[in-house]
Amino acid sequence: MGQVQDMTLRVSHKSSVSADLDPAFGNTIIRRIYWCAQAAAQKASITAEVARKIEHRVIVDFMSSGLVAIPSALIEAEGLIVVCDMDATGTATIMNLLDPDDYIALVDQALDDDVLGIPHAAYGEEFCTRH
Repeated sequence: MGQVQDMTLRVSHKSSVSADLDPAFGNTIIRRIYWCAQAAAQKASITAEVARKIEHRVIVDFMSSGLVAIPSALIEAEGLIVVCDMDATGTATIMNLLDPDDYIALVDQALDDDVLGIPHAAYGEEFCTRH
């Protein structure tokens, strides 16, 4: 089972992360951070300070986007690649923590196979949509 940290953060002068943000993003709210089971297991192997810095980086990046929801994001924090998202209810979910070398290997492997399920050959051809 994952770990949930409840919080309500608004971009304001009183927010602990407001120094990193433009007050124009006042409508973006993160109510909680959820570490899914895989990430929660990884969280157990890092210090509380590193976990706090990862959460802070995720909050700053998501809040500075000004978006209500972010379906998928990769954020570099504390020497790790954080796989995360944010839904419209204000829940940011940390799904995985990847070592940068592991992330590069995954990308290289995906590029060797195909990109998003489309063989490389298709990218060399002219293509237009019908709409």
